[in-house]
Amino acid sequence: MEKTNILYVEDNEGDVILLKKQLEKIENFAFNLDNASNYGNFIEIIEDPNISYDVYFIDYNLFGGKNGLDLVDDLHRHNITGPFILLTGIDRRDLHTATSDKGIYDYLLKNEITPSLLKRVITHTMARHHDFQERIQREKSDHQNQKMQSLGILASGVAHEINNLLQPIFLAGELLAPVAEENQTVERAKNIILKNASRSSDIVNNILSFSRMDEGGLKEESLSKAVLKSLHFILPLLPKGVTIKSQGLENVTNDKVMLNEGGLIHILTNILLNAAQEMENHGAIHISLERQVPNEFTQHKFNLQKGQAYLSLSIRDEGNGIPDEIKDKIFDPFFTTKESGQGTGLGLSIVYSIIQRWGAAVQVDSKKGEGTTFTFFFKTIE
Repeated sequence: MEKTNILYVEDNEGDVILLKKQLEKIENFAFNLDNASNYGNFIEIIEDPNISYDVYFIDYNLFGGKNGLDLVDDLHRHNITGPFILLTGIDRRDLHTATSDKGIYDYLLKNEITPSLLKRVITHTMARHHDFQERIQREKSDHQNQKMQSLGILASGVAHEINNLLQPIFLAGELLAPVAEENQTVERAKNIILKNASRSSDIVNNILSFSRMDEGGLKEESLSKAVLKSLHFILPLLPKGVTIKSQGLENVTNDKVMLNEGGLIHILTNILLNAAQEMENHGAIHISLERQVPNEFTQHKFNLQKGQAYLSLSIRDEGNGIPDEIKDKIFDPFFTTKESGQGTGLGLSIVYSIIQRWGAAVQVDSKKGEGTTFTFFFKTIE
């Protein structure tokens, strides 16, 4: 029986014991109950990336002058969306105004809690939250796809026009070659022309890659072998101060997934080169591959199939991490934190576009000063 993981934010130990006893009386219900008894303990728990909960019980009157609604806001700031159930000792009619878009689906009076009421509320709350998260994810995915398609059409037209203009520039640069052999000024001018034309051509190719809605047909491939093959091409591109440390790439069995090798190379190149730059071209990038059934939190967040085995490919760098305020923007087309002329802001948007078309998912975990981890979930083929 799958356990329901519950966090109870409550500073009264007696109330925690009472709730646990009521939960234990529910028939055919397996659970794990954790308690945050003070604000420091609460923050420590929610900041642990390895811990997630299926439902959160939160006492309305809490420690340090905070109330349950304040803590829900804290949870949202840590990208935890619920589901939340408020508990009170006194009937608070005003809590009826707490809306489900905050992840608050119900509130209970402590002296009225029974095993049957708990089971009904937990089941109903988790189902509502699951439906809500699925709807949000669909809307987000639809919005992103529409944005990508519109920008793709525009980008393709612009790229082709620029490409046409670049051809005579390349030709003019080459025509200068005979004169440049005898004139250093012309030689420098020729090199500047060809260098910048080449850089412009690379940008155009990136834009064209972004605009293409199909980079090739998908095939059944071994993910571990495809990653190792891709690394063979990518490693020479990495700075000498960057090393790759892999784990599990050669030990995963039943690792067949649907992918396109060209698309995978594109994904890994973008992620690894970005990681190297974040580490200022010095440090280790850790790549791991494992077979797993994602927990319910991850299933809901990325609309993964319940009980389905996935291969998770994780790429972790030792850089400075991504600031919280831009985490939601990194996959947006043309968004970049690089200096002007250093990037188009299309790399990660192309990665996201490819992953979406493959029916896979990507998760980003990052903490300032502790690096960034990109985790890709690929559905296995049995």
